[in-house]
Amino acid sequence: MSEQKRNVALLILLALVWSSSFSAIKLAVVETGPLTLVGLRTLIGFFVVLLFIQFQADFAWRPYLRHLPYLFIMSVVGMSLPFYLISDAELVLDSSLTGLLMSVGPLLTIIGAHFFAEDERVTVSKVIGVLIGLSGVVILFGHAAINAGGAYIIPQIMVCCATGCYVAAALMARRLPQVPALFIALVIMGFVTIQMLPLAFIFEQPLAWQSWSSDAWLAILWLGALPTGFAFFLRYHLIKRAGAGFTSFIGYLIPVFSVFLGALLLGETLGLDKFVALGLILTGLAVAQRTAQT
Repeated sequence: MSEQKRNVALLILLALVWSSSFSAIKLAVVETGPLTLVGLRTLIGFFVVLLFIQFQADFAWRPYLRHLPYLFIMSVVGMSLPFYLISDAELVLDSSLTGLLMSVGPLLTIIGAHFFAEDERVTVSKVIGVLIGLSGVVILFGHAAINAGGAYIIPQIMVCCATGCYVAAALMARRLPQVPALFIALVIMGFVTIQMLPLAFIFEQPLAWQSWSSDAWLAILWLGALPTGFAFFLRYHLIKRAGAGFTSFIGYLIPVFSVFLGALLLGETLGLDKFVALGLILTGLAVAQRTAQT
């Protein structure tokens, strides 16, 4: 297999792993509660990343410890808040709809990069791409408002806010160009676990774990080990192999995979509104990405 084909295969694998997180959350969160689920998935992810670090013979810790206060802020913005918002929203929303709404992230990145990255200014064509993509999101909001009498609006806003948190954290990470991604992932997951598990004991009932179903436990283990832990390592590996620009194409795949995984694994319906919104979102991303590369 050629280098190009390997990179494409890894990109598809990464997109599948990340997309599966929405179905796993939907399966587990009803039984665990959002705070408990976030705490458990980051705890498992922490040990997965720690395992990967053990295979890095030349990995050094001390030079990066001075960044711990900054990483704590990143943990709140980039993981604690979005993980909680998405988990809480999926108490109501389908996993496929959540995955579609997450595609707002790349569109918001284009806007945010204009203000924080001198080499990524917004152009007329980029604005057109963003507007096309956001029109798909408007369709999702409008259809949900008609069918559910507005009950889905707040959860959808929560997911969009989560994407904004991810964008903010990615922009914050630009200030740490020399810090290894594995170190960032390990520290952030550790901080999130410390933040979330005490809150879970206050507001939820994590000690009721014996009553959780086998499906919930399987979803928790999958969510922690793969979309939370392994995905960070795979993303880091793919960026080193193929570059950040190539890896950014995952933004096209996650909405597609999340829709079909939701239907396949959870029996969620694939309404016309989702397909229309998906087409508009992907078209908007394509227009903006093509412009960014020319």
